Amino acid sequence: MSANDKQHGGTHYIKREYQHWDWVCDINLHYLLACATKYVSRWREKNGVEDLRKATHYLDKAMEQHIPDRHGHERNTCYRRFYSQLPPEEAEITKQIIAGHYHGAVTRIEALISSVAVEGEPDSQG
Repeated sequence: MSANDKQHGGTHYIKREYQHWDWVCDINLHYLLACATKYVSRWREKNGVEDLRKATHYLDKAMEQHIPDRHGHERNTCYRRFYSQLPPEEAEITKQIIAGHYHGAVTRIEALISSVAVEGEPDSQG
């Protein structure tokens, strides 16, 4: 049995053909960016707005640490394979994170939080 065949606490990872941690390992993604993209990719299935806020927190740290972008990512099939599993907005946010456009990603996440809060999900600060 592979580690990919089990999950503790839900199915938000194992239901995907290409799991987030496999993608992170395949592209050798920096820890802070891996955490941010994890929260962006799973927020709808797990902790809602709280996960989006965690993503922005990791991006704040990535900006403080001047984590560089990953040039040429669009030519790699690993990226396209992972993005294709995400809703369009999350795919675009993830692309911005990978490209090093952290401020743009944070702006999009904050807009997403605002739209979700308007639609009825609590906009918890935490």
